[in-house]
Amino acid sequence: MIESVRVRQPATPAGSVDETGQAVVAEPRHWRDGWFGPASERPFQRRAVDVLRLLLATAALIVLSLRANTLPRGERGLFVYFNTLPGVLAPLFRALFAGGTMWVVGLIVTAALVGRRWRLAFAMSLCGVAAWVAARVIGAIVVERESLRRSLHVVTHLSGATPHFPQARIAILVAILAAAAPYVSRPIRVVGGILVVGAGLAAMYLGVGYPRDVVAGAVLGWGVAAAAALVFGSPGGRPTTRQVTLSLRQLGLDASDVHLAAQQPFGATVMLARDPDGPLVVRVLGRDATDTQFMAKLVRSIAYKDSGPPLTATRLHQLQIQALTILLARENGARSPQVLVVGKAGRGAAVLVERPYVGTTLADLPGESIGDATLDSVWEQVAPLHGARVVHGRMNAGHVVMTADGPALIDFDRAKLSAASDQRARDVAELLASTAALVGDERAAAACARVMGPASLAAALPVLQPAALERSTRTAFNVRRHDLDERLARLREHGARVAGVEAPELQRLNRISAANLGMAIGTLIALGALLSQIGSPGQLWDAFTGADWWWVVASIVLSLATNLPYAIALMGSVPSSLPLWPTTECQLAMSFSNLAIPLVGGDAIQVRFLQKQGLDLASAVAAGGVINTVGNAAVQLGLFVLALALTPDKLTLHLPTLRAEVLLEYVLGAVFVLGVITAVVVAVRQLRERVIPPLARAAGTLWAVARSPRRLSLLIAGNIGAAVLYAFALEADVIAFGVHVSFWTLLALSIAFGTLSALIPVSGGGTAVSTVGMTGALTALHVPEAAAAGAVLINQVAVTYLPALPGWVATRDMVKRNYL
Repeated sequence: MIESVRVRQPATPAGSVDETGQAVVAEPRHWRDGWFGPASERPFQRRAVDVLRLLLATAALIVLSLRANTLPRGERGLFVYFNTLPGVLAPLFRALFAGGTMWVVGLIVTAALVGRRWRLAFAMSLCGVAAWVAARVIGAIVVERESLRRSLHVVTHLSGATPHFPQARIAILVAILAAAAPYVSRPIRVVGGILVVGAGLAAMYLGVGYPRDVVAGAVLGWGVAAAAALVFGSPGGRPTTRQVTLSLRQLGLDASDVHLAAQQPFGATVMLARDPDGPLVVRVLGRDATDTQFMAKLVRSIAYKDSGPPLTATRLHQLQIQALTILLARENGARSPQVLVVGKAGRGAAVLVERPYVGTTLADLPGESIGDATLDSVWEQVAPLHGARVVHGRMNAGHVVMTADGPALIDFDRAKLSAASDQRARDVAELLASTAALVGDERAAAACARVMGPASLAAALPVLQPAALERSTRTAFNVRRHDLDERLARLREHGARVAGVEAPELQRLNRISAANLGMAIGTLIALGALLSQIGSPGQLWDAFTGADWWWVVASIVLSLATNLPYAIALMGSVPSSLPLWPTTECQLAMSFSNLAIPLVGGDAIQVRFLQKQGLDLASAVAAGGVINTVGNAAVQLGLFVLALALTPDKLTLHLPTLRAEVLLEYVLGAVFVLGVITAVVVAVRQLRERVIPPLARAAGTLWAVARSPRRLSLLIAGNIGAAVLYAFALEADVIAFGVHVSFWTLLALSIAFGTLSALIPVSGGGTAVSTVGMTGALTALHVPEAAAAGAVLINQVAVTYLPALPGWVATRDMVKRNYL
């Protein structure tokens, strides 16, 4: 079946050639194509999605390791069900268990000896060995008590078999198959997936793996393959020129000289070709291009500010949206490429074919040759584009082509429909900065104001920050990184004068004095003395010496990992896109400033970071303060109620009673004070002009988040992730002292005492109160005093004090990179 939108009739194919100069034929050139699929192996690349795979696998292994020596009722029932199936099925399950091994060995031998894919054979072999070693090392570290695992020894089908965490054979199978996935065809991947599932079920039947062991083995193998792809690179799953030529033929295009473009964007393959009427640009999304798959695209849309094309469910839908933005721009008067066809041929790749403009990009022209009339004509292409509620996404001089008939816009792969005002402001800021690098601040700002109007220029000024601009725009200024901030500050000031407004100012960073830092360190010493009064110092020391320090290390890792969900929550509280890793580094930097200056230092860093990302001061304060605080409070309350409902322990809350009339008095008093303040602001013109516009922008930020399902999802998921990781960190510290407490109980206590400590604006005060309260609560749950005090003290050090060390490094790095 052919799905397409065409604007020309089918033509008889001319003699097309591939990248090797061979004639194109419809049949596969070799039977190996059926095994190893269409992936063009070069150029090899290190993909961001592999970083995310490795991080997710590491986090999942840590969580699974926390209960490696326990077997919940549900897992026990699943294991016993498969393990007690009739013995007549033993040959079948033994064949399944061995079949996966034979399959991956056959893949390696076929790849090396028959297919001559030496790199593939090396990658699979290396991943298999690495997965086996990693499984043994993790098992030796995590699983030290074998009593539980030997307790079900009597029901296993293999003599002398004992389940191991993680299941090594499953890890090897998944590692080899995941390493081969970018190289092999889809049928081979499907068969491998079926064999992995069969091997997992066989492991439970044969008694060599519990469900948790099987899952951990699969996660380990997946992570090992991701690590290998990061170290050595992997093919991006690009279709070959031969495939693209065949697809174009099916879509009715007479294309020849199909070849890979020199520069490749994320998420697609760009090829150049020709037809009888001239050159063509072909954007291709193949079914084996993993970065265009829905989940990978979803993850990248969270991880990166420049997340690539808009998130869509299918690759054809993605290209259809891109074609629609081009057609809308063209219909409304902007000069954009001519769309010839967009469609999907059979089960092959989705393609978008454009007729490009021939000319020189604005970025390649010398500044002295660009007159005011040329600048005005460039901005005149932006006005109708935004009039059609379309934003380009990369509106800089490198994406404006100067033709004989005037400027034209190209590369709509980042374009969006129904764009909000802040996204249009980013387009204006990008082009303003790009043209200022060519012709100077005065001429660039004047041209923007003449065509777009002073209001559009004023709205773009907060976005003139290094972190908010494209890399090509930043490098066009040809200044050092430290000088770029000052250069853009001059552009903001000149643009403000032209627009008749005040230049936006950045939030000042609070300096952390030696006295405040000394107070924070002194608090840690005081906590040790305070906890020594809870139990005997000798017992406390004995508890420390007997602790399992591997669990303490896991607690520290989990505590540091909370910066990631906090960053995701912050990304959900702002209307514009934020890059994940710098946002995570910002949360880590806040650990240092919050230690010495509670409630103030971290907020200042966060607001300044958001301003550097292009938000105005009011929106940055609203996003980092109001939205994040309200979202966190709502999530914490919901989790707290859920934890109280699910905990097997009896937790009694003693809450003070409040009469209805007293509550009504408080509400009326607050309304009266708020009304007086509002009346004064409205009555005094100077206050009205200074207060109402920022409040309006802040309200707009709040409303934009409230009506965006994506942002609400990020805000809720981030806060849930942080709370759960904190609870797991506390559980790891408790397990380190040989004690077990329900996760739901620890989640409730972590939320309760964490909220209480956050309300105390004294350096170290909240930590002291939380530590003493948590120790008392654990003691009330029949945890020995020494173990409770030791677990809580280590947890507070891991959560509050140790993150300040990498936080200091993160602060210096962010200042160096102009994020602060």
